[in-house]
Amino acid sequence: MKQKLQLLLALLFVISISTHAFAQKKFEKKSEENGIVFYGKTKYSKKNKAPFLCVKVHNTTEKDVDLKFAVGFFLTGVATESTEQISLQIPAGKKKKGRKNKLCWLAPETTAEEMASDRFDWVVKDFTIE
Repeated sequence: MKQKLQLLLALLFVISISTHAFAQKKFEKKSEENGIVFYGKTKYSKKNKAPFLCVKVHNTTEKDVDLKFAVGFFLTGVATESTEQISLQIPAGKKKKGRKNKLCWLAPETTAEEMASDRFDWVVKDFTIE
């Protein structure tokens, strides 16, 4: 009985660690153009568990920039969705990310399994610096 309890506790511990590690997924570098670096990661909504993409944009230049871009979602190389044009002002050497900067998007046409798979991808498109 004691061994079964220890095994159950060890299993619960491993599950807890793996769930926490997934929740703490780090931003991965996606592209870099003219000193602007784009990073992204997928997350899941706490309310309805819908998948969404969060993007971080880093201005590595020595000047403040006004950016315009859109994000396209792809599944197995086929475009599935696209965001509207995003306008963003980033001071020199600073980063912007997250919902308050409107850099997170739900992907209602994409399931959580698809978004977590290698078949899901996203790209920065219509990129301009002013």
